Amino acid sequence: TKTIIMAGRDGTEYTYRLSLISEDEPCKKCGGITFRYLAEIWDEQKGWIQLPEYDGNYYCSNDVCDEDGLKPHEFEKLFLSIQQNAKNIDLEQE
Repeated sequence: TKTIIMAGRDGTEYTYRLSLISEDEPCKKCGGITFRYLAEIWDEQKGWIQLPEYDGNYYCSNDVCDEDGLKPHEFEKLFLSIQQNAKNIDLEQE
């Protein structure tokens, strides 16, 4: 789990939490361990609120699997780019 604090356009700070959660089912292609990503935002009134727009992202731990999805650093970069409204997203650059 990684916590990220970002300032909004109005100067308000927002706290996000990105987590990798192990799935019960193995990868359908290779049988490797699969993980899904959970993105949440902190709300003072309600606590952690899930951001469902990131639910479709996953990661297979087997490096040679062609179904490996987004690696953790790629998912974090995608998440930050979307939250910051970036126009060009280069997932390969770290």
